[in-house]
Amino acid sequence: MNEKALDYLKELHEIFLASREVIEEEEDLKIIVPILDVELAALEKTINHIEENKFFACGSYYAFPEVFTAMDIHWYQPLVPLVDAFLVVFSDSLMEELLAEIDQCTLPSSACTLHKIWDVRYYSGRMPIPSINTRVFFPCDGGKATMDAITLHKDWQNVPTFDFDAHYKNNDLAKQYYAGELRRFIEFLETHSGKKYDASKLKAVVEETNKQYELLMDINELNRSIPAPFGSFAGFFPWHMVQNNPISNGSPETTKFLETWYDYGITRLETDRAQLEKEEKIRLLWIDGPPFWGMEFNTLLKEEFGAKIVMDMNAFISASAVIDTSTEQRMFEGLAARNTYNPIMVNVVQNTIDDLLQRIEFIVDAYNIDCVIGPGHKGHKDCSASLGLINDTCKRISVPILNYSFDLFDPRYTTVDEMKVIFSTFFDAMGLG
Repeated sequence: MNEKALDYLKELHEIFLASREVIEEEEDLKIIVPILDVELAALEKTINHIEENKFFACGSYYAFPEVFTAMDIHWYQPLVPLVDAFLVVFSDSLMEELLAEIDQCTLPSSACTLHKIWDVRYYSGRMPIPSINTRVFFPCDGGKATMDAITLHKDWQNVPTFDFDAHYKNNDLAKQYYAGELRRFIEFLETHSGKKYDASKLKAVVEETNKQYELLMDINELNRSIPAPFGSFAGFFPWHMVQNNPISNGSPETTKFLETWYDYGITRLETDRAQLEKEEKIRLLWIDGPPFWGMEFNTLLKEEFGAKIVMDMNAFISASAVIDTSTEQRMFEGLAARNTYNPIMVNVVQNTIDDLLQRIEFIVDAYNIDCVIGPGHKGHKDCSASLGLINDTCKRISVPILNYSFDLFDPRYTTVDEMKVIFSTFFDAMGLG
């Protein structure tokens, strides 16, 4: 039943290996080799679990990966496009394949492209059918509809599924409720996996991730420097290592990688400051999720405009997820907050609008932001609903905001050439750069 999924995962593994060879030869890119290594290890482990019929889960970065790690349960990431995003720059065939999948989908054109790719991959049999499935429901109605459609597929109907009903307020009552959901989830895992939960193991995992989130905050702080040492969307790769991969989640090796990443930023400030100053003319805040085609977009910003996204909302919020492990209940409540309010894309819409606006105002001041890029992904109807209030806040604090429509996953929706015109026109009008 998983034959097509195996073929796809093995194909992806070969592309990763080829890409690793290219990246290792590039001075500016070889620092991300450890990220490709954990991707390779995760793919190999998923392939092994399928071939040997071992127990594994379909999970995600917001479905308590810390618990999977503590219980030694392998999981794979259903948001495969986030994984593919590393490779489209190095693989024309992979990009063509992804665009073909988007075009095959019969969902409405207004639907989020991520959901289109999900839909095609699940129904084509390319997503592995796991031993158990987890789903988390957020304000994104398209995500819920897609996950419901997947579980109605004949091959998925008999897969035991745990649904998290995420809370909508960041208060004590909500955290207590979600901590209760986590306890039910652990019982679900024990029942189906045959493995036993050990609170001391979970505490060890969470304490290791706490070190990593503190390092994420340090990395963010470095980008307050003028010039900033890192390129645009600098927080995505570190966050991916911390929360988004079953091999690197809770791993001491991830902590070492983040220390290396931080030291890399320090070194650039010490040795490459003149070049960084030459490159950085406009400092941007990006509110939406990081784009799937981010590397090409980053190159456009740097080479055409001297612009850099020194902070994005996901990197800023994700770094705040340090958890109190003094008692099991406090740890559970901290995990509830981390997996509800901090996840990438989710964090912009899951909390109150007041919190979002306050964050924008703080980042603009703390990071010396010259321009805000407002939410524009065509699938983020929940985020776009806040745009009027975001615009009012930017006007009040006297920072320009650029609003334009794009697709985080399909570079054809608003092409890089079209973006060049949009950004050029806007920067000229605002006197930036």
